[in-house]
Amino acid sequence: RTGFLACAAAFCLAWPPFAWGEEEKPVLSIKTKYVEIEVNIEKELRAYPQLYLTLLADAKKYAANNQKEAVAAWEADPASFRDQPWTFDRSYRLRVAASPYVSVLIDSGEYSGGAHPNSLLDTLLWDSKSDRRAAMQTLFRETAKDGPTATALAKLVRDAVIAEKKKRDIP
Repeated sequence: RTGFLACAAAFCLAWPPFAWGEEEKPVLSIKTKYVEIEVNIEKELRAYPQLYLTLLADAKKYAANNQKEAVAAWEADPASFRDQPWTFDRSYRLRVAASPYVSVLIDSGEYSGGAHPNSLLDTLLWDSKSDRRAAMQTLFRETAKDGPTATALAKLVRDAVIAEKKKRDIP
């Protein structure tokens, strides 16, 4: 039980350093006068072939949808793209691999001519044993509100946050 709780806490708290190596190239890149789209999939995710293919399909869908939206906006008002094209970027990064689960951080950013860019963080949980997405609920047998598992997890998360604050000298 303690091992399970530690694993679950790792899913919540782990944050590997982010660095694209110089040899790392985008899996998808589109550049026109009205839109720039770039998608990266961290090379460590290649260790999970079906997951990688799923992420690549998601990346292509993301790019196609955003390119379609940019084309429609360009056709409606090309003058609004005079200063800069719309930009969309997405990266898929390995967050934690705790057999059989793989947690992927999906970091998306966009700029479509407004006052500032927008960003969105999401996660995907992958079951490498069955080679498909997994729901977080599959990690928990107990679902009772304030039950022992939820209480223990909450304590682990709070303790980790407190330890990190102390390490960074944050009151």
